[in-house]
Amino acid sequence: MKQIFLIILIALIAHNEAYTQHPKENFNEITKQMDAYFKKNGKVAGYNQFKRMEYYYQTRVALDGSFVNTTQLKQSALQQTNNMNGNGIGLMAYAGSWNLVGPTAVADDVNGIGRANRITFHPSNANTFFISSAGGGLWRTTNGGSSYTCLTNGLSNINTSGMAIDYTNTNILYLLTGDGDASGPGGIHALSKYSTGVLKSYDGGQTWYQTGFSFPETYGLLAYNLVMHPTNPNILMVASNDGIYRTTNGGSTWSKLNSGTFYEIRFKPGSPSIVFTASKAFLYKSTNNGESFESVGTELGSSNFGRTAIAVCPSNANRVYILCGEAIGDDKFRGVFRYNDADETIVRTANTPNILGRDGSGIDPDDQSYYDLAVVARPDNSTQVLTGGIRLWRSANSGASFSFISNVGNYHDDVHDLSYNPLNNLLYMCGDGGVYRSGDHGITWTPLNTSLAITQYYKIATINSSPTVVVGGTQDNGTNKRLLSTSNFEQILGADGGHCEYGNSSSKLYASTQNGKFYRSVNGGSSFTNIVSEAYVQAILGTNITAPFITPLAVHSSNDDIIFLGYSRLVKAVRNSIGVYDLTNLGVGATSFVKVGQSNANRIYTGSIANGNSVQRSDDGGATFTFIRSQNPGSWPPVTDLAINPGNSLEIWLTHGGFEADKKVYYSSDGGATFANVTGSLPNVPVNCVVYGDNATNMADPVYIGTDIGVFYRDNNLGDWIPYSNGLPVVEVTDLEVNISSNILWAGTYGRGIWKSTLHSGCTTNYTLNNGNQVIGSPYFFQASNSIVSTAWVYGSGANVFYKAGVEVELKDGFHAFPFDNQHTFEAAIGPCTGGVPTSLSVPYLISDGKNGYLIEGVMPLKK
Repeated sequence: MKQIFLIILIALIAHNEAYTQHPKENFNEITKQMDAYFKKNGKVAGYNQFKRMEYYYQTRVALDGSFVNTTQLKQSALQQTNNMNGNGIGLMAYAGSWNLVGPTAVADDVNGIGRANRITFHPSNANTFFISSAGGGLWRTTNGGSSYTCLTNGLSNINTSGMAIDYTNTNILYLLTGDGDASGPGGIHALSKYSTGVLKSYDGGQTWYQTGFSFPETYGLLAYNLVMHPTNPNILMVASNDGIYRTTNGGSTWSKLNSGTFYEIRFKPGSPSIVFTASKAFLYKSTNNGESFESVGTELGSSNFGRTAIAVCPSNANRVYILCGEAIGDDKFRGVFRYNDADETIVRTANTPNILGRDGSGIDPDDQSYYDLAVVARPDNSTQVLTGGIRLWRSANSGASFSFISNVGNYHDDVHDLSYNPLNNLLYMCGDGGVYRSGDHGITWTPLNTSLAITQYYKIATINSSPTVVVGGTQDNGTNKRLLSTSNFEQILGADGGHCEYGNSSSKLYASTQNGKFYRSVNGGSSFTNIVSEAYVQAILGTNITAPFITPLAVHSSNDDIIFLGYSRLVKAVRNSIGVYDLTNLGVGATSFVKVGQSNANRIYTGSIANGNSVQRSDDGGATFTFIRSQNPGSWPPVTDLAINPGNSLEIWLTHGGFEADKKVYYSSDGGATFANVTGSLPNVPVNCVVYGDNATNMADPVYIGTDIGVFYRDNNLGDWIPYSNGLPVVEVTDLEVNISSNILWAGTYGRGIWKSTLHSGCTTNYTLNNGNQVIGSPYFFQASNSIVSTAWVYGSGANVFYKAGVEVELKDGFHAFPFDNQHTFEAAIGPCTGGVPTSLSVPYLISDGKNGYLIEGVMPLKK
């Protein structure tokens, strides 16, 4: 018997555009101003953070450089993906089968896995807490940090800066979006992952809804802290660069209080009607549950502070500590202040040594308090206070003096949050490496990062001869290499990892760090030699060649002692007989990509946004180049990547970023002399990477692309793109690699680690889907030529799930689809593996409890 079930409910998170927008500067203007700033002052504090954001946004703004509402555009693109059944090729032709590779653990001194911004504790269970990550969404642990579950797989905006949990109903959660910590020095000319407001969940994080605190990203909101009133869970407040916002009805409506930039909000212990916050110059106090704030005490010393952090003291409710970062343009540490609420006085307790720097002596000028700053007081002893900047310092005398915590091997640099769990008085830290716990008030730390898959990858590399090995360069956590066939990785190079490539064997590996530093290993990454840097290039070639934050790399396909480096001008580096690299300026832009042909090593392609959004080709090993694509950046989206057919170096696929709907992928069979637009029915999101899916034996030209919402596939038989993201969370895919010998497609993501899938194949005959592989929280497309039998659950924001089978779709007892409040879609149909999904079977259920679309056991199915 053919059985059909159909429940259709479309989900889009709506964003309220009613707020007056900030006069947001143009991306192009911001980069010009900041380039001038750093040219004048050198690569001072904030350089890396700004260049990182510049690298990110250069492919995600409008043609004129104006900012766009990327989250809203991604949601629309997900809906476009769901509607890709009108192209006549079949929406659900084999859509991949993705599984997390890792890292879920990293073997290095500090077990750094990715940036965690904030921690939120469960009100009654010490083993349950929540981690708001920079690019990997919201995670929950129920076993004290031994393992985690992601609660935001289906959300396209997975940048988070805090969370609150309703202590009267712990299924109600509030999530603060965006990544304010990523902004520039003091927020000047800030580039960051802007907030779209606060989301709310009523079911423990499975489904999410937009509250009344809603902004388009073009508003430029940098949100830092979300707090809930200790005795009234309907009162919440947000600290942001646009002031303090407050709700009294659980998020339905919000009012704006003080204007200006505020970073943290703290309630006075034992007196919840009293609330403290700090701006760049003053401590503010509310005596009416946050309805209004007034400055207290004296000015903290400068109206130009970069950032402040505050700590209250449970054992001494009148005491508040204020940690102040450096002033803009002044590298002097501004100090620690202590406030006494009994008489409303403020004193500065210390401004030396520099407890915000990197050096344990405290005499270095380093500071990045605009990025990482935290302070906490010991709950049972207000004289002990711990501060976090780049590293940790501790005071035992109420802030009069500080000592460096020398156990830096226990934790990762760059501290974003310090907090005691009130249920067990253990101290927790969130930082660039993840989550850490201390049982001795900050002296030693234990990483709690196992299964917290939040690593942000820029680029990955594999080699066919070692099918289980994958290497990748990450944000904040170096270059990591997979250990054998596990989810465990080891860090093989520090700093921010960039491009990495294997030579002609698994022992020869090139890797890089931010700003164009390149390294060579001859033992598979066990050790490296520094070979080329921006300073070395400038010294040898005598020109002002500069490095983009992530600098492209390509290895010569027949001589792995020759590499090509994508500085502002392409540099050819050849290792000579004494092991030194001879450099040649090839004179063309290559800051977006450089690619070398496999069948013809003399054929080189380069792409550069900075050089007129151009693509050039050389047929003589780089001696000369010809423009094959030179586009006005005001008319064309930025070039992002290029793939070459391994067996024919004139056959190429070129990809573009940006949000121009019909300009995503272009194909050329003649090395770029002519191009055909093969964008087809792709949704309108940036395409970040492209890879050829075979070793040139497949005449169908299989090609995969990575976008800001997942992976897509096409070949000549299909003639158009199909979604290829089954099992993959909705995440930015930044790099793809193919291992032909093991039939694996690898994906590096910017926030969810590395994933793998089998390569595209024909339609599956049968699928059996049960509770063991629940389709929760992200899109799935299942298609079988014969049957699909399912007892799976379809539930969660973004769980847009489609079944299609040639003979039978059987939803057996145990199957559930929970489409409440426009959160997701479930659709099932009978039809062949090609030909699209029938659209005339839309009949929702109405069951006994009156809830439309809630499917339970025993309900009579629809029949075809």
